[in-house]
Amino acid sequence: MLSFSLLSLAIMLVTVVVMYIKFADASQDSIIESNHKVMDQTIDSVESYLVNMRQVSDAAYYYVIKENDILTQSDSIHDGMSLLYESNKEYLRSIAMYNQYGSLIAAEPVVSQKEDPDVTKQDWFIEAMERVENIHFSTPHVQNLFDDPSYRYYWVVSLSQAVELTSGGNSTLGVLLVDMNYSSIEQLLTKANTDNASEYVYLMDGSGELIYHPKQKLIYTDLFSENNLVAASNEDGSHKEEYDGEKRIVTVKTISYTGWKIVSVVPMSSFDMGISGMRMFVILLMSLSMLMIILLNQFVSANIAKPLKRLNDSVKDWEAGNMNPDIYVGGSLEVEHLGKTLRSTVAQIQELMHDILVEQEEKRKSE
Repeated sequence: MLSFSLLSLAIMLVTVVVMYIKFADASQDSIIESNHKVMDQTIDSVESYLVNMRQVSDAAYYYVIKENDILTQSDSIHDGMSLLYESNKEYLRSIAMYNQYGSLIAAEPVVSQKEDPDVTKQDWFIEAMERVENIHFSTPHVQNLFDDPSYRYYWVVSLSQAVELTSGGNSTLGVLLVDMNYSSIEQLLTKANTDNASEYVYLMDGSGELIYHPKQKLIYTDLFSENNLVAASNEDGSHKEEYDGEKRIVTVKTISYTGWKIVSVVPMSSFDMGISGMRMFVILLMSLSMLMIILLNQFVSANIAKPLKRLNDSVKDWEAGNMNPDIYVGGSLEVEHLGKTLRSTVAQIQELMHDILVEQEEKRKSE
């Protein structure tokens, strides 16, 4: 019974460990795959939004700015920009056009510019003038170009590009600025962070500067930190890391054209939560199986050992001097054969003893 139990335990342990590892891997793959789906949906939403904004910028450039002279057709420029703004005002804060010296040429909605804002020193203007062939996206910032009658401040993400202006028949260089409402991007990413507080998704630019983070306020107050600079240097895909004493899986995906990156963070504790129930089930299953194996082995051992014990008792009775013992015959084939052999041997011995007694009696009579 002990041999069978130890062998069964060893086989069961190997089986359970393999099953547990397979389940843990499958659970981890399932969580990562689910997380990838959320990231893909979020990326599609953000890319769709950014594509719309680029289309607004392209429409303003190719159908408004290039088609009109800023000196003689300013009304047409204003009408075209106004139409674009009204069609997309839920996503836009403003559309503005500047010459190469930073002077405002046109803007929508029609608002007054703040006193002498030096736009030539702002990043969106500098990048547009330095790399005229690209469209540039800024990180979130407070718009500080125009006066607001309600004295409200708006967070925006600026899209800027160098444009060719026609002034009195001559071509000059300028900058087209489209300020997108940051709240629109924030809403898209907030939807991806509503299921589990320990798992979250954040957005950053290619250099690692945060654009959106669900714990952004805590980061600004130094109550929370993020490993975004390391994530910015990672290639697209899933990576294991340990940050602030916590092991986690970080998945990075780049948003096309902008160079922005969406990063998903899943603590390893999330995988433990997913298999804790399986761990308890495995322990319970193993305990019940071991109990069944012990009971089965006891039954098998008893069926094997009981006939041998009864046969052994018969032999002991014979050894004790009982010349007519009841030799047990039963049990397995081998034990039954042994019992029959012993019974035959006892019968032969008894017959021989009877013959010897008869011979002695006849010899005594003849004398």
